[in-house]
Amino acid sequence: MKLLLSIILLTLSTTTFSQTTKEKEWKIFWNKFVIAVNSKNINTIKKISKNDGFWTGDPEESRDEYLNNLDTEQWKGLLKSVKSGYKSDGLDSKSTKDNFLKFDYENNKWLFSGISGG
Repeated sequence: MKLLLSIILLTLSTTTFSQTTKEKEWKIFWNKFVIAVNSKNINTIKKISKNDGFWTGDPEESRDEYLNNLDTEQWKGLLKSVKSGYKSDGLDSKSTKDNFLKFDYENNKWLFSGISGG
């Protein structure tokens, strides 16, 4: 009985630690992402993005093509979305509050996953 209780407590503490770590990592990631968008730093955005994310609805357009071809209005859309803040969509998923940008936790790190359309 004591062994079972110990296992349950260990599992709960590990899960709590994991979620706490994810949230700390999220805050660091989000700050980095906001700074990159505000400064239009495409290279940083690429480094913290999934290569195979959903970018424009065109399955032929890659992340790099999408980011390299952002026009003034599209940058304004990104800035507006970032300013809306973020929300949790589950344990390993977040989005901006306007539902335009998507983020996922994969391979022990947060990544910008692309455009969800809002």
